Amino acid sequence: MSGQFSNQDRLRWQGAANAAVARFLSDAAARDLPAVVWTIQVTGEIAGQVPFASTREEQHAAFDAWTRYLLAAPVRHTGPDGTVHLYAKFEKSDTVQGVIRAAIAPEFDGGERS
Repeated sequence: MSGQFSNQDRLRWQGAANAAVARFLSDAAARDLPAVVWTIQVTGEIAGQVPFASTREEQHAAFDAWTRYLLAAPVRHTGPDGTVHLYAKFEKSDTVQGVIRAAIAPEFDGGERS
């Protein structure tokens, strides 16, 4: 299966994804979208992760803002430990696609984490 695509294909896909992330960041600055962690896979797929180091409300707001920007339909799942897992796929072009995720932990000791 790995022989189907050349290293040049993979580098081209990563380059397109890198350019897309640069556009995302430029738009984020103009639209005041919250910062998230972006990674680019060898296949060129982009993965966004809402950071854990914010409040539950900030995590929800960041995920919602980015799914609106990316025109992505979110899926929500609550794990047995109460963690809310948010996930949305997006596609910006034939070569630029990915996901954005958030894992929002339950409150600790009856209060919000800091």
